[in-house]
Amino acid sequence: MNDRCILGGYMVDENVSRLVGVFTFFASLLFLAFPSPWLAAAIALDFVPRALGKASSSPSVIAGSALRRLLGLPESLVNAGPKQFAAKLGLMMSMAILLLSVAGVPGAALGLAALLAACAALEGFVGFCVGCLLYSLLMRARERLATIR
Repeated sequence: MNDRCILGGYMVDENVSRLVGVFTFFASLLFLAFPSPWLAAAIALDFVPRALGKASSSPSVIAGSALRRLLGLPESLVNAGPKQFAAKLGLMMSMAILLLSVAGVPGAALGLAALLAACAALEGFVGFCVGCLLYSLLMRARERLATIR
């Protein structure tokens, strides 16, 4: 799924990404239990550096890297493109959760938070990245469109 990367060989650690998924899952559950714009803002702020390709500045990546070493998990490098695309989707979802919370639309905010939690759970516990799948499908569509022209 991660075989196409437009970021020129930039790599990230899959095990750290999975741990970050677990952190995002629990942060989303926390929001579902205690819907607060402050929690939504914290989740969104953690996505910003990852979405911008500066993952090493993300608190959850810093914690995930330390936990990976503590647990003795091996480094498992994968292309960064799909993961960065997934982080951009996560940032858009978490910003929407924040905006809906502030706008007084809690049902929609909770629904999006549940979707974010589900995607994060798939990444963290199963190793299936929904954003990476979408990235791969978009790259294939892009290649097909290029051959049509």
